[in-house]
Amino acid sequence: FAKAITQLGMPLGANLFSKGARFAVRNQSEITSLLTAGARQSLREQFASTFQTGAAGVCTALPTSRPFLESSNFFETLDLDNDLSYYSIGTTYRENPDLPGAVTGLPTLQGSPPEDILSLAKIETHLYRGGAGMRYCIPRLGVSYGERKEFTALLCQLAVNALRESREGAAAVCATVHLAGDLSGGILDEQLQAAATESPDLFVVEGVTTAAEAEAVAAALERNKAATVPKP
Repeated sequence: FAKAITQLGMPLGANLFSKGARFAVRNQSEITSLLTAGARQSLREQFASTFQTGAAGVCTALPTSRPFLESSNFFETLDLDNDLSYYSIGTTYRENPDLPGAVTGLPTLQGSPPEDILSLAKIETHLYRGGAGMRYCIPRLGVSYGERKEFTALLCQLAVNALRESREGAAAVCATVHLAGDLSGGILDEQLQAAATESPDLFVVEGVTTAAEAEAVAAALERNKAATVPKP
């Protein structure tokens, strides 16, 4: 079965991201495909095309783990357009009509969240009160741990949602998650919990090459398995 599962895009590896001063991906669709509604629609079309090949399952195969994004300066690359933040990229400041040549410190805000965001099965703190725009201030310098964790979870949810909505027939929807060298399993926990909200059929874990890493995965699956209520 595993051989029949198709991965979208290129294999993931340690050299997928640049280590320079800004975020860069060899294949832009690897992560920017999740950042705007138009790109996410294109991703759905790619997924649908892959399902049509007759594969037994299709993986998200996108680098949506927090360590990947952190080590790649994703959160601090200021020109990555997205509709998941509360301000519009590239229009952060308005001209001040009272002071020619000057700008105010007020950002140009995004509108209401796109429909595919609102279709997610679980949205915790991602939206402003009343659903009028996202709460994130990403990208920027100095993004907090909590905001990085939440934003990464949202990307993971969007990837699984796009794949699930593109499924044809009985093929399996496989959420790709990444051990990321963390034997404590905490990084894996974050991804499992985020992906599970969109009900994938299977998890495909990247980065497992040793017995210790396999044990870490088994422990994470045990921690995160669905709770059952015994019959009286």
